[in-house]
Amino acid sequence: MVRGETRYRGTGTASGTVIRPEPHVTPEAEADILAAARYYEAKRVGLGLVFLDEVERALSLVRSTPLLFTVVEGPVRRVLLNRFPFGVFYEPLEDRDTVLAVVDLRQDSEAVRRAYNR
Repeated sequence: MVRGETRYRGTGTASGTVIRPEPHVTPEAEADILAAARYYEAKRVGLGLVFLDEVERALSLVRSTPLLFTVVEGPVRRVLLNRFPFGVFYEPLEDRDTVLAVVDLRQDSEAVRRAYNR
């Protein structure tokens, strides 16, 4: 085990690697993702799909290394998207991580806090 790493329950592989389930995306976070994708698609055809790909990349990182990213408040952590001014706010849990919000970080900090605390 690497220092700072937590063992999670899950299905083991022959190499002993733990396979974690995909993070659970709350309905509010799903709405955040779709609204942002629609916004970017309206800006330029195909950009909404690029945004969705970037969200998928971030969710994959959360799945593989949930404790790597910045703690923002209590158990809530944030992973930043590349190319887009968004953060994915999630709570790492033993069995399955939960995505609470996907937020445009250009908003004031109180609006961002309200988004992941809803």
